[in-house]
Amino acid sequence: MTAPFIAAWPAQGAERLQAFRRYLETTLGEALPGPDGLHAFSLAQPDRFWRSLWAFAELPGHPGERNRESDGTMAGTRFFPDGELNFTEALLRGPERDLALIAGDEAGTLTHCTRSELRAAVAALAQQLAREGFGRGDVLCALTPNRPEAVIAALATAGLGGTFASCSPDFAPRAVLERFAPLKPKVLLVADGYRYKGKAHSLAETASRLREMLTPELALSYPVLGTPPAGFRPVATAESHPGSAWESLSRGSLDPLYVLFSSGTTGPPKGIIHGTAGPLLQHLKEHQLHCDLRPGDRLLYYTTCGWMMWNWLVSGLASGAAIGLYDGAPDAPGQNGEDAFLTFARTSAFTHLGTSPAYLTRLAQQPPGPALPALRVLLSTGAPLPAWAWGFAAERFGDVPLCSISGGTDLLGCFALGHPERPLKAGALQGPGLAMAMDFAFDDGDDQAGELVCRAPFPSQPLGLVDDPTGDRLRATYFPDDPNLWRHGDYGYWTEDGGVVLLGRADAVLNRGGVRMGTAEFYGPLEALPSLSDCLIVDRPAGDDLELILFIVPAPGVTLDSALEAEIRDALRRQASPRHHPDRILAVEAIPRTRSGKRVELAVRDRLRGRAPKNLGALEAPDAIEALATHPGLR
Repeated sequence: MTAPFIAAWPAQGAERLQAFRRYLETTLGEALPGPDGLHAFSLAQPDRFWRSLWAFAELPGHPGERNRESDGTMAGTRFFPDGELNFTEALLRGPERDLALIAGDEAGTLTHCTRSELRAAVAALAQQLAREGFGRGDVLCALTPNRPEAVIAALATAGLGGTFASCSPDFAPRAVLERFAPLKPKVLLVADGYRYKGKAHSLAETASRLREMLTPELALSYPVLGTPPAGFRPVATAESHPGSAWESLSRGSLDPLYVLFSSGTTGPPKGIIHGTAGPLLQHLKEHQLHCDLRPGDRLLYYTTCGWMMWNWLVSGLASGAAIGLYDGAPDAPGQNGEDAFLTFARTSAFTHLGTSPAYLTRLAQQPPGPALPALRVLLSTGAPLPAWAWGFAAERFGDVPLCSISGGTDLLGCFALGHPERPLKAGALQGPGLAMAMDFAFDDGDDQAGELVCRAPFPSQPLGLVDDPTGDRLRATYFPDDPNLWRHGDYGYWTEDGGVVLLGRADAVLNRGGVRMGTAEFYGPLEALPSLSDCLIVDRPAGDDLELILFIVPAPGVTLDSALEAEIRDALRRQASPRHHPDRILAVEAIPRTRSGKRVELAVRDRLRGRAPKNLGALEAPDAIEALATHPGLR
């Protein structure tokens, strides 16, 4: 990819990174000039890097005497095995009157919570849980919208030494049970309902079924649609918080903190167990050093409680920032012709705004809206970001960096993301994360693109998978060929200047006539067309080869005719290559996506090959798969 450099971060955008570099140079007694010097140090001396970050962040606790324990392989390596960390205190500390949570919804309702109020609310719930016998090793499962109550529950759970797992409330009951049942939760927390696109949805029946199937010792609920019950106080307003066990309780670095779940679109969802210190260190690095998140900043990411970006967002509290919790549809009507999500971002003066390629594509099809004067950093994740988005973002949001970030639930963090000392380049992530030995493995003689891999351990590697006592499934999932090589499953390549271009999932790579093509190579040009609202590309067997099928959702008022087909093919030929030539272009009403907005090419491919897609409850519109598979144009 040869897209031009289009911007560079202003010098003040590297404040936290420069402070960390000065800290390292003082403690090490050697210079680490520029991004290359710091990155080289982080790869050469990862133990010192991560231990220094712990001290720089002044985390409550200590990393212990040993930097790591290992069986001699990357797969069997764990950082700071003797370390202790008070996770809840790390997120709740700070001036009492500083804002901690800013909650908004699609109706425009706003709720503010100071750090003092959040401490009081967490203490109240922790005391209630402790009275019921909840403690170390117990699990709390939450089915909840993205509201303050979810953050309160997670921090109270962590403060008592427990493990927290959550799902978005719009998951089908069966999909929720598939995730929660193996965890055997001691406590179940379910909101009484949620609202989406102006419609109220009750969770009463789902809650009843979950209680029956999971038999938790304690079942809590809180109101979204109804009246607050006496048992759960979502936001305490006491002038001073009551004492709580977490204030003197440090967790072991490797104690299970979260269980997150894979998407479940290609098989049963995996329960991925993450420790206490590793993910927080990863997030502190990403927030402060890569995104320049500072005390007093405001971080907002569009996410649900069923996506890893929610856990990433919550960790923003540890950097002294207020975090934004948006509940509802991002495209609900807001103010001044903009959507409700952007209205929330603008009126609440968020400095860091997280989006996705799908959201930016939808935004590009709308009239320009008001500026966001407080915005300093724009982020995007969930799928590869097409090159046109950088130019659009500059027009829509002004002179702020657009940082595409990529990692996953598996590592609860990023492999590649923005970097405040590197220039931006349209179509590319600025570079690998500090101390992340990511690379691309070029298989089958392809020296142009390969699978994203990691060649050295990092602290946020999962502790294990649920129901995998021997660790065999974990090794088969992430280290299938070599215990010293993490295979991540994304497909991409390095740019000449050290940037990263991602082309989609390696297992969704298209292959026709022996030529491999990433799905993002199709989506980039097509998402820039105002005549299209959405699209999905898959392949299926055709004789001795594969044919490429492009499903499109035309924009409102547009129909698929010869002119639109010619426009599509011309865009692909000019902006991708002549080989990016679909055999069929078919119009559909909707493209199936996960509830976090990711296209599900593999599920569609399975259905086209006569295999039943798995875990349809994880999808936003599961019926769309059948509509694609039975399209008359495929006969």
